[in-house]
Amino acid sequence: MTRLDFTQPPFDVLSTNERESLKKQTRIRYLAKDEVLSAEDNNYFYVVLKGCVQQSLGNEDLHDYAATNYSNDWFDARKQPTEDAPLSPNHTENDNGFQLQPINFSQNYRYQAVEDSLLLQVNPEAMDKLSV
Repeated sequence: MTRLDFTQPPFDVLSTNERESLKKQTRIRYLAKDEVLSAEDNNYFYVVLKGCVQQSLGNEDLHDYAATNYSNDWFDARKQPTEDAPLSPNHTENDNGFQLQPINFSQNYRYQAVEDSLLLQVNPEAMDKLSV
């Protein structure tokens, strides 16, 4: 499938006009295995059509976004870490035992293809217009 699946969230609630508008603002993007989205590419919303893309922060792997037979994961690469983000799974030992370390919020998320991946890259202004 090389198009948006309008039966899956968050696209299942769009009107016909919104769907047509969004289709015009979407292009296919290929990421080879181990390829990383550039800083410029982090300005888009993505739907994973095939393959798997891993989100990381620093040296920590946070989440895998993958295409499945039932639905396609999506991610907004514009989203950056905030203090609401989860704590790092790395541990430091202190007098009371192990303690979680907070994430360094000065870093940006990194998105890397775990395998050859096919994505839909959606114009950020189109997504913003729909979320108003």
